[in-house]
Amino acid sequence: MRIHFRLCVALLAAVLPALIAGCSSGGKKRTFIPPAGTSTGFTWDPTGGFADNATYLREVYVALAGNDSTGNGSQANPYFSLTKALTVAVPGDKVILSAEVHSGGIYRQDVKGTAGAPIMITGDPGGGTVIDGGTNCIQLSDAEYVVIQDIEMRNATGNGLNIDDGGTFDTPAHHIVFRRLFIHDIGSDGNQDGMKLSGLDYFLIDNCEIARCGGNMSGSLIDMVGCHHGQIRGNNLHEGSGNAVQAKGATEDIYIWRNRFEAAGARALNLGGSTGLAYFRPQGADYEARNLTVVANVFISCEAPICYVGCDGALVANNTIYLPNHWVIRILQETVTGFIPCRNGKFINNIIVFNNADLSTYCNVGPDTAPDTFTFSNNLWFSLDSPGFTGPTLPVAETDSIYQQDPGFANAGAGDFHIGSGSPAAGAGITLSDVKYDFDQAVYASPPSLGAFEVTN
Repeated sequence: MRIHFRLCVALLAAVLPALIAGCSSGGKKRTFIPPAGTSTGFTWDPTGGFADNATYLREVYVALAGNDSTGNGSQANPYFSLTKALTVAVPGDKVILSAEVHSGGIYRQDVKGTAGAPIMITGDPGGGTVIDGGTNCIQLSDAEYVVIQDIEMRNATGNGLNIDDGGTFDTPAHHIVFRRLFIHDIGSDGNQDGMKLSGLDYFLIDNCEIARCGGNMSGSLIDMVGCHHGQIRGNNLHEGSGNAVQAKGATEDIYIWRNRFEAAGARALNLGGSTGLAYFRPQGADYEARNLTVVANVFISCEAPICYVGCDGALVANNTIYLPNHWVIRILQETVTGFIPCRNGKFINNIIVFNNADLSTYCNVGPDTAPDTFTFSNNLWFSLDSPGFTGPTLPVAETDSIYQQDPGFANAGAGDFHIGSGSPAAGAGITLSDVKYDFDQAVYASPPSLGAFEVTN
C-alpha cells in the first residue's frame, strides 16, 4: 500500500539462561522506551529522539514560481530550488517544498543542524511533493542533525537518496532521520539504490516505501556501507532487484524491525556482503557486518529472505516468512583473505511457511563460513505441499522447534499473518533481551509467541 504523505517454554528459560543471555545481537546495550502515554511502542532510537523534540525557528519555502536570485525564502517570495534553500539554511530551519514536481540532481555538503535545532527538509503538508530525475534525487555529504520527510523521489539514474561522509571516514555524517518517503523507479539495469548510505552513524529510517531500484539482480532498496547505530522500522520494501536491505563495509549495530518485505530481490536481507577494501569504515575491519538485529518483520515471496554474508553476529528473531521461493536462509562468505568467517548467527522464534517444491534447500551454506557457530531454536516450520515434512536440513541441530503444525494465520492470502491463542506458535518462543515489540508495536508476552505478531484477542 502506498504511503500517504499526510502525514514448556517457561522451563526452558529457567534451565537455559546462558542460551537466552547469548541471544542478544551483542554490542551496545539498548534501552527500549515506549512513547509517552502508551504501554507499547517503538524500540531503541539511535538518534536520541532529536527529531521529535525539535524546535524550528524559521520556515524556508521552495516553489517552482520562486526565484533563487530575488527570492528570500518566505512563503510570499520563495526560492526556486532546494539547492538554494539548503545553501542558506541554518540550524532550526524547516525547508518546505511545494506540492509540485521538482527537478532532481540536488547536491549539498555540510548541511548541519544541531540536536536542539535540526534542519528539516519536508514536502508540502498536504502531500504531492515530488523530486524527479537527476543522477541522485538528493545527495547530502557530511550532513548532521537533518530530517527528510514527506517527499516522493523517482526516476533518478543513480540513487534516489544518497547520504555520505564525503570520503572523510573519520567524520561520518550523523543523526539523520528519514520519514514517510516514497522512493521508486531508480535506475534500471544495475547497481542503483533507493537509499545509498555511506559513512552514516545514528540514523532512523521510519515508515518509508521503497520499490523498483536497480536491475539485473543488482542494486538495493536500502544500501549501507560502513554505517553504524541505525534503526530501519515500519517500512514497506517491495519489488527489489538485488537486495531490499544490505549492510556491508563494516556496518554495525543496526536494528531492523517491523518492516514488510515482498518480492524484495535476490537477497531480501543481505546481512553483510562484498565491499572493496578501500570503502570499509573503519579501515582494517575484518568483517562485513556485525551485531545486526532483525525482529518482527514479514517476508513474502522472497527468493532468499535471510542471508548472513561475512557477518559476525546477527540475531534474526520473531519474523514471519511466507512462501520463500529458493532458499529460506543463506550462510555465505564473499571476502575471504584476512576476514573472519561468517559466524555466530542466530535464527530463533521465527515462523516459516513454504512449499517444498519452491525450495532448492532450506539453508544454503557456502565455503569459508563457520556454520557450526550458528544457533537455530524455537522456530515453526510448516510445509503447504508436503504433509510428511519432518523438519528442515540445517548445518547444526535445531532445538525446541515445531514441525508441520499449521500456525493458523488469520488470512495469509490477504497478507494478514496474525495468530490466535489456539495457534501452536502462541507462547512457544524464548524470551530475548533485544525483542520487545511485535509488528503492531504490541508487547511480546513472556514467553513470547513465534513470528512477527503476538497473539491477538
